[in-house]
Amino acid sequence: MNILLVEDDEHKASLIMEFFSTNMPHFIVNWKKSYQSGMKAMLTLEIDFILLDMSMPTFDRENSFGRLNTFRHYAGRDILEEMYRRDLKIPTIVVTQFGVFGEGTDAIDVNQLHVMLKEDFPETYLGLVYFNASFSNWKTELLSYFAEKAGK
Repeated sequence: MNILLVEDDEHKASLIMEFFSTNMPHFIVNWKKSYQSGMKAMLTLEIDFILLDMSMPTFDRENSFGRLNTFRHYAGRDILEEMYRRDLKIPTIVVTQFGVFGEGTDAIDVNQLHVMLKEDFPETYLGLVYFNASFSNWKTELLSYFAEKAGK
């Protein structure tokens, strides 16, 4: 199974990739660090499953070529929107370490985000895993998603 991991935090990404190498070593994980590189991979690689961070920069730091590299609070939602627009039905889980997204009146909490994504993208969005490097709950949740998918 080919997994696309779109995550800008190197520590979080390394723990997720370590999780796969330990628990599902036959899975191939393609790691991308920004909205743009995640979109490109989604459109050019053969992907079976996506693990998606919600907030990330528009471009990879090393590939921004001096452009203003804005931070996108809802980059993950933007990717899900592009998948919907292009009729790409790739199962997707959001893996986040934040409890609140956006700023000011635009801010929503993780539960509101989950409800919104479930309503807007029912064919691709499977759920949300809250990531905390200090605890192993996220690993158990990820295992259950993949065990459920394998059972279908």
